[in-house]
Amino acid sequence: NRPPLSLSPGQWSFTRWKTIGQLEALEVRSWANDLYEEALGLAAAGDDAYRNQEFVSAIQSYELGASALSELLENLPTSASRLLEEAEKAFNNSDASLAIELYTVALVLQPQNQDALIGLERSRVLDDVVSMIDEGNALLQSGNLTEALDMFRLIVGLDTRNEYAQSKISEIEAQILEIEFASIMSEGYALRQRGQLTEAIETFLLAAGIGIRESDALAALQQVETQIANERIRMLNTEILEAESEERWQDAVDAYDEALIIDPNLLFAIEGLKIATQRATLDRLLNRAIEEPLRLSEQSIYEESLRYYFIGRDIDSPGSLLSSQLDKLQSLLEIAKIPRTVTFVSDNLTNVTLLRVRDLGVFSTTSLELTPGEYVAVGRREGYRDTRKEFVVGFDGPTNIVSVECLERIASAIGRR
Repeated sequence: NRPPLSLSPGQWSFTRWKTIGQLEALEVRSWANDLYEEALGLAAAGDDAYRNQEFVSAIQSYELGASALSELLENLPTSASRLLEEAEKAFNNSDASLAIELYTVALVLQPQNQDALIGLERSRVLDDVVSMIDEGNALLQSGNLTEALDMFRLIVGLDTRNEYAQSKISEIEAQILEIEFASIMSEGYALRQRGQLTEAIETFLLAAGIGIRESDALAALQQVETQIANERIRMLNTEILEAESEERWQDAVDAYDEALIIDPNLLFAIEGLKIATQRATLDRLLNRAIEEPLRLSEQSIYEESLRYYFIGRDIDSPGSLLSSQLDKLQSLLEIAKIPRTVTFVSDNLTNVTLLRVRDLGVFSTTSLELTPGEYVAVGRREGYRDTRKEFVVGFDGPTNIVSVECLERIASAIGRR
């Protein structure tokens, strides 16, 4: 009595061999040999039992064998993941041959698996990379930073995903940058020590632009700038003392202004500028009064000059220049009020007016007492063009003689005649 099978022996055989063919195509022996052999053993046991008419045992063996074979196919993703884990472990252990083998098998199961593709590519250059890493580390250990950097860059060229080489590149670049920074800073300090402050500033600015320890470079730069400022202030203070002793007050004002631009809080410059400005203003006004004495003929200017004179006289320790200015102005102020005789000559036909003084009328000769200054006499005569005579009454020199006559006949008057 043969029990019915869900599949005939022939169908069992077809299904079995179809699955086996699929597994063989996937190189199952390279990734699940023991399970595969076990499944094949179950299928063979089913054949033996069937030949011996042990049908129940045959069914059980067939079903178990078919199930085992199918399970191998169903577990392909799991098997692929396991292979990738083992391949990565082999890669990390620098076992290039095993890593290549495992990644290759994983790609049989999953041909488009990116991790397997990348891993296989990296494994093929793994031996070279390991050798180059050793060489790069040896160069680094001996202090050949540039050569070591070149080596690790070559490694990244072979294996772009090599994190170790990338980290070494960053580490070496940082060391090289630190050495360069330290060298530039040392040069800057040496320049400062030699008094080459402008060059030191340029060097510290270069260090600040490297990209590391900018605050250190800027601090050194600030020290040099402060040193330059202090030295300039000392020089300006010397210039100020010389200018004040020589009564060059505008020069002193300019020096004070420059010092306050450097440091607006300099107390000596703040206080000194006020005094220097006052003295420079007084110096300028006194000089103008001395150089343009005829302006003293105007009462407002005379009073203003007199006020400057007394301001100057009130200054303690005025200095030789100011004393000389005050003496000259005193003389001019005294002379400015002393009238001088001016003689006017005319033709007894011209009406003469001395502008802003008085009408002199018609005369042949007349005289006036006029204080020093600039004057204008205007002559008018009917039928003649007006005449204008400008003259100066000086502080010294001969008595002025001023002739005022209208001599140019007007054309219309000639026609009427």
